[in-house]
Amino acid sequence: MDKQGELDKIRECKDCGTNKKPVLLNENIGKHTKVMVVSLTPQKNFSLEDIDKMIMYKRSLSYKVNKLLDEKFSECIKDGRVYWTHAVKCPHTPNETRSLKKDWNKRVKNCIEKHLFKEIEFLCRCCDLQLILTFGTEAGMGVYKKYGKGNCDEIKRITDVIEIFIKNMDDKNKSRIKINDIKQVYFFPLFHPSRENVYASKLKNPDLYKNNYKNHVREIFLRITNQPINLQQ
Repeated sequence: MDKQGELDKIRECKDCGTNKKPVLLNENIGKHTKVMVVSLTPQKNFSLEDIDKMIMYKRSLSYKVNKLLDEKFSECIKDGRVYWTHAVKCPHTPNETRSLKKDWNKRVKNCIEKHLFKEIEFLCRCCDLQLILTFGTEAGMGVYKKYGKGNCDEIKRITDVIEIFIKNMDDKNKSRIKINDIKQVYFFPLFHPSRENVYASKLKNPDLYKNNYKNHVREIFLRITNQPINLQQ
């Protein structure tokens, strides 16, 4: 497994034409890596050593994801069971994303197509990826439109995607997506925690998302990450 070579390709990317550098958190990946978590964009100068500090900050995504995942997020990132990545690899502040406007959407699309899909396929081939969790519109829509089942042209919003997975959360086959001809993995799109209440209110049954669906995601995550691991693989 040429792990370093795959990661270096992302680190060397200069497609945006800026002086920003892609941020990758996990290098301790291998056959024990079973879960991919995808959020929008990393914070500037964020490193794996900062994760314990991040999960203490109640307004941060990592704090809220850690709570959702039974406070196992930090532990699983550090030992490599979870690979945390982003739809956009270079750090961007909210002000920067707003100022870019339409160019931001192009940047997100290009980064997902160039890097995120390759990361997913790489982890399927060379690790033991079993579950993908996305947080936010960009990652959730990107992954579903690439690998989802059914007529993706009818899917216009992240709420459309999440409605599908709420409906099918108890169906093992319909809760999975096929990564090309490599394998099938569980996929659960979630709203970004900072906008959860706004977007969840647009669902047919917001309480079903906040309670049943998120509890189901937690149970699947714990079942997968509680499998014995061999860090020598």
